[in-house]
Amino acid sequence: MAVGKAGIGYTSKYILGPVTSGSVDCPVTVASASNTYGLAFFGLTGDTDISTAGAFTATWDSVAMTAAGSPLFFDLHSGHYHSVLRPFIIANPGSGDVAVSYSGVEGGLITKNIFLAAVAFSSVEALDLGSIASAVVTATGSTSVATSGVTVPSGVPADRVISAHLIGQYRAFSGFTGTKLAAPLRAGGGQLLVGETRGATSVVPTVTHNASSANWAAWGLNLDALPIESLGFAQSTITIPAGNSFG
Repeated sequence: MAVGKAGIGYTSKYILGPVTSGSVDCPVTVASASNTYGLAFFGLTGDTDISTAGAFTATWDSVAMTAAGSPLFFDLHSGHYHSVLRPFIIANPGSGDVAVSYSGVEGGLITKNIFLAAVAFSSVEALDLGSIASAVVTATGSTSVATSGVTVPSGVPADRVISAHLIGQYRAFSGFTGTKLAAPLRAGGGQLLVGETRGATSVVPTVTHNASSANWAAWGLNLDALPIESLGFAQSTITIPAGNSFG
């Protein structure tokens, strides 16, 4: 059975330049399903140093989430990063608010931009959340390009590669090679896009920038589909008596 979507939520907002800590949240209704996982992606873009941020933490319906890899800092100026993409994951998420808190962000005069997208998936083969970082593929920009993405090993069409893409200020996305699930946008402040792509031997989920940019980050994870036998279907065998044959 193919990996399926069980719930989606997203939001975005501006925060004033001097603000150094806060939170953002969005509601997600999760359909009743088996073997579910929730993924949440937090993005922040601005004009001040955020690489010294003291903490990024996330909860799903008040339950703590696990970091799905390290923060992806990008948009480097004078030795400081001005943007970050932060992924989180949780097993068996319920319906409720997904919230991300941040602190230690450098204050400034220019408005910052906050993004949050959360998606739940069902019929997923069990993941080891303790080592999830080793299954994640990431990339960040260094030179100005028209497209960006990640190459993620996958398997069969029933699998799903989930990808998250964040682009910095004064840019947005004009296309995506897979199926777009959430794409909160802040005019002039950048955009976060979360999508899924059908599994194959190697999958390259790619976004098109509305103008070339070096200020982007991408994250990808393959979700293996739950094997058919795990869904509880009955199995049967046929016994052929000795001396008999077909044909």
